[in-house]
Parts: sequence; structure tokens; C-alpha cells
Amino acid sequence: MLLALLEALPGALFVIDDDATIVYANASAQTMLGTTQEALVGNCFWCLAPHLVSTALYQAVLKARQTRKLTDVDYRSPVTQTWFHAQISPTGVGLAVWFQENTEPAQCQDALCQSEQRYRDLLEHSAEHVAVLTPEGLILEISQRPLTDAQVQLEEVIGKPLTAVPWWSSVLLLNGDQRQVRPVVRRSSVPLRPVSCL
Repeated sequence: MLLALLEALPGALFVIDDDATIVYANASAQTMLGTTQEALVGNCFWCLAPHLVSTALYQAVLKARQTRKLTDVDYRSPVTQTWFHAQISPTGVGLAVWFQENTEPAQCQDALCQSEQRYRDLLEHSAEHVAVLTPEGLILEISQRPLTDAQVQLEEVIGKPLTAVPWWSSVLLLNGDQRQVRPVVRRSSVPLRPVSCL
């Protein structure tokens, strides 16, 4: 009965464990990602859902995990520019994350939208290679320059480890030996904390 209800939900529902491994994805989630339950279960959510990934979502997941309270977030996908409303709820195995496509939220007026637009402009027009990473080194967001340099699309790198992206070998030229860069990524793996926009 419960499974039938979850399958009938109009939005995409993922249940993830504390390591962000998918333990369940409803029919809408499978359709959204264009794959099957078997292909999703047991894999990292951040790696398999690039058009759902964003820094705002990652922060909301951390908040829900830490507070063990229902957490809502409205955000725009960096990949598709689609607005999503996500509800993150603690479960016995981790978190249930439910997505619905959204129009630009009413509460996202002046200050928040302007702040997000400034952030996007800064990231998209940066002359440098800039990436926002999870503590595990997965890419949440990235500036346009490394994408252009490597001739890849944003959705090809979101959710992937920084060390697995095509331009990783060019890090040798920019920052010296990769063996020096890897420990820096590991040492800087301090979890992001929710921030408020001014």
C-alpha cells in the first residue's frame, strides 16, 4: 500500500542513506533521470542526478541530516535553469528527498533573485577555473572556463569527482603535481553550512 502511494506521487522521490546512496527512487524519479530503479539503487545521488544538483540543495540536505527536521528549499538547477522545490525529510534509513518542478517561487523576489543572479554571473564569467565541491570532492557547480577549455557540457561534470573530469591533467600545469593537489582537496573538505542571502 505504501509503495503504491510513493509510486503515485506526482514528483520525483528519492530515499538516500547517510552516504547519499540511493536506496529507493519512485517511478517519477526514474522517468526524470531516464533510467530504471535497478540502475539507481546503490549509487550516489549526487553522481546520477546532475540536473537536480546545486549548492543550495546540498546545503539543505546537510541541514536536514544535522537537524533531523523537515527542510524545504527552492532553487534553480545550474544545468537546466529549471526551478525546483525540494522537501527533505528524515527517515529511518537517511533522508527522503522529494522534487517538484516549480515556477520561480513567489518568495524569491528582489534580494534573493538578485543575489542568485550575481552569484551565477560571477561563476559563469569568471576568468578562472572555479568549482564548488562536496567534502568528498564531487562537483556541485563550476565556472564556464574549465568547461570551455575541456570542451564538455555542464551536465557531464556535475556530481563527478573533480579528479575524474577531463581537465584534471591540466591541474598539473596550474598547480604543480597532482599529488600535491589531491591532499589539498581532502584537507579542505569542511561541510558547507547553510547561509542566508543578504
